[in-house]
Amino acid sequence: LSPDVFTAAVAWQQTPSTMWMATARFERWSSLPPLSPTVSVVAGEQPPWLEAYAQPPEPGATDILVVHAGGSHRIASSVVVRAAAGFRPTPLPRASGAASWLDSHATELAGGVTWRMLPRLEVDFGVTWSHLLDRRVDKRDPDDPIGFVGVSGDVLHFALTFRQALGPVAP
Repeated sequence: LSPDVFTAAVAWQQTPSTMWMATARFERWSSLPPLSPTVSVVAGEQPPWLEAYAQPPEPGATDILVVHAGGSHRIASSVVVRAAAGFRPTPLPRASGAASWLDSHATELAGGVTWRMLPRLEVDFGVTWSHLLDRRVDKRDPDDPIGFVGVSGDVLHFALTFRQALGPVAP
């Protein structure tokens, strides 16, 4: 289950060794069905704890615009460094009950380096850090013994890629 995504990007080659880039990604979350589960109750007496969870599902998600900007610079004939920053707002309304990483806005920072080891072999290393901004979750039942919960924290990703050129190699 994922939204329709439309991306626009622009790049500017400032010098032969420096490039700047920006992207805007429109994610159409409103086209998805409600992300909350629905609960139906069969005829008969309903347990009191089920009443709080048998409410109609929350409204669906909203569309968001995710933006990123960054640049790359060749510091040697065989080494390129790059960095970028971005922001992803949450497409979801305030949660009531369980929450996930998608319930929080995220600030993202990324960096990496590409090293051409041989004429036909490049090694690429990248790291991305996402900071989830604190967003509390509303309780469905005020008498629930569980206190307010929320989503916040940090996520760190690492990537290592080896690329082998198969055709002619540019000088």
